[in-house]
Amino acid sequence: MLAALSLASGGSVAAAETDLAGRVHVAEQCYAAKAEFAELARPGTQEAGFLAPLLASFVGSLVQGAVSGVAGAIDRAASEHTFKASGTRGFAHGKVRRSDEASLTPFSYRDGARCLVLAVPDTDRAGSRGVVAIDAASDLSSIDAVAPSTSRADLLEVMTGPLGLRNLPLVYAEIAVVPDRQGVRIVPLKVWYRKALPKASRSRTQRTELHVALASPGYSAEGDPLGSFYAFSRFRLPRMRPGPTSVLDQDDLRDLNPIFHAGRPVAAVDTALVAELNGAVAAHQTAKATTLKAQADLRAAQADFEDEPTAAHRVAVETRSAILARAKEAEQRAGVARADLPGEGNSRLTARGRANARVTFLTIRDENRFAKAISTALGAQAEGVGTAVAGRLAPSPAWSADDTAMVTARTTLDSALVALEAATTEGDPVKIAAAEAAVLVAKAKVNEAAVALGKAPPFLDLDL
Repeated sequence: MLAALSLASGGSVAAAETDLAGRVHVAEQCYAAKAEFAELARPGTQEAGFLAPLLASFVGSLVQGAVSGVAGAIDRAASEHTFKASGTRGFAHGKVRRSDEASLTPFSYRDGARCLVLAVPDTDRAGSRGVVAIDAASDLSSIDAVAPSTSRADLLEVMTGPLGLRNLPLVYAEIAVVPDRQGVRIVPLKVWYRKALPKASRSRTQRTELHVALASPGYSAEGDPLGSFYAFSRFRLPRMRPGPTSVLDQDDLRDLNPIFHAGRPVAAVDTALVAELNGAVAAHQTAKATTLKAQADLRAAQADFEDEPTAAHRVAVETRSAILARAKEAEQRAGVARADLPGEGNSRLTARGRANARVTFLTIRDENRFAKAISTALGAQAEGVGTAVAGRLAPSPAWSADDTAMVTARTTLDSALVALEAATTEGDPVKIAAAEAAVLVAKAKVNEAAVALGKAPPFLDLDL
């Protein structure tokens, strides 16, 4: 598991001076926002991606390239114009599930909901301004501003346990990662800016942001050690002034819109395991059918011998008897192999779907320069995504017209979302209106393409 990675670098001394190491923990529940996370993750609210499996590898590679470019561009701008803290962690995104024994394919892979927890340690010595030791008799009343009294013990447990904190953190955040029809939703549930980051203003209200990047392990073509990106979200938070009660909860964060919600490509090792396990089930079924056929063939040969006891019919009976014996042995072996298949919760099935997460909290030093840098970077990336769509969308002969329409619609939406983010950052109302209209059309076309493929439309709240 990734315990730590180098912070995304901007390559400059100034960037290094404004970067701070955070700590990330990934769990199957949140702590300060336990109830909110449980509601997002409850059964029935999670649905598999709507793109046809035929298109998954193509769309995955195209979106990964776009997400990597956007994430890199934003990170470079952030390194030059912000004070930031970033942490990374590897985690298991899902598991292989075993369902109805009567099915020929009882095994399937599913991503599960996860909570990303970011904490930025307060490394000042005890007695320094604002330092609150967790294990001392210090005033921990500010915890009540972050979590309900019923969650206080859970919050302190994750701070002192997985996060390894001795003092209350400078920053604490919880973000839900939930699979849905669009691939994966990234939803911030809690942000606590308790104490100013080093060199950031202690008293001034500032613009803050939260960035979340998800990647498949392995070095990407872009050289980022986090891996090949499949999702990146930039949340522009309300202005915050550091303090014990400076907390944003789900209501404050509800209307924030990220850039990408791409789905995580399932690794070959996970699909291979599912194929292996379901193959054992199918092999047992085939062996049973083979035995039944061998029994029927033997009865037919015996009937022929009774009607006409010739040497040829005797040989046929002996041959069919030998075939049946081998079939029964094969069925027994296949039955043993099936009986030995792992059950629900077995270690072979859990902790699958390896992924890496990077969570970054930042305060903006110069809003105008940062906005200009972001707008320029995103504008270039939007153009790049559009070029990729036009240049790489070469339909396979195996695709139907509806398959091609879905790829076109989804990748066009990705490009439109990046363009909207660039226009919003620039602040030009005319450009924003045009970009919003383009996103609306792109979402409508995705709905249309989904319906044509027999899938539920993912965007049900379009204002049309």
